[in-house]
Amino acid sequence: MTKKIFEPTTMFFPMPTAVISVSTLEVANLITLAWVGTVASTPAAIGISIRPSRYSYDILNETGEFVVNIPDVSHIRIVDYCGTRSGRDEDKWEVLNLTKGKPVKTQVPLLEEFPINIECKVIKTEDLGSHRRYIGKVLAIHANEDVLSDGKVDPLKLNPILYSFRKYFELKNAPLEKEGYSTNEK
Repeated sequence: MTKKIFEPTTMFFPMPTAVISVSTLEVANLITLAWVGTVASTPAAIGISIRPSRYSYDILNETGEFVVNIPDVSHIRIVDYCGTRSGRDEDKWEVLNLTKGKPVKTQVPLLEEFPINIECKVIKTEDLGSHRRYIGKVLAIHANEDVLSDGKVDPLKLNPILYSFRKYFELKNAPLEKEGYSTNEK
C-alpha cells in the first residue's frame, strides 16, 4: 500500500486530555492540556508542555508545583472551557462553580469534580521551541473509588477524554488483549 508523506506535525495520535491546576497564594488557575504523559516510572514522573504565552506558564515557573486533573467524558464542557479561556480574563473556578479540593503534598488545589488528581513537583524543565516541558515528580494520587477495579484505575470505568485533530474522543471499547499475550502464542 502506498503511504502519504506528511510534513512534521504533532496531532496524529490521540492524547490524554487533562486540566492542570496551578496556584500561588493569591491566584489559582486551570489550563487544559493534551501534551501530558508519563515520562518515568521510578520515580514516577509526568511531563506537561505549556506555551510561554499562557497565563499558567508564569504561575508554574514561580511555584514549581502542579496538579494533573483527569476528567471523564461527563466533564467535556469543563475541559473545553478551561482550554479556550484565559485565567488572565476570568476566574475559571468561579465561573464554572468548581470545587478546590485539598492537596496533601503541594499547595495547588485539586479539581474536586474530576475522578483523578495527581499532585506533582517540578524536577526538571526543558525549553523545546514553542513550549516549555515540565517534568513533575508524582507526590500523591487521588482517585475516586468508582473508577477502580482491583485497586487500580480501570480505563473503561474512568472513560477518559482523548484529543486529536482539535476534536475530543472517548474510550469506548474493551481492551484488545492483555500485555504479554503474544508470549503464549504457539
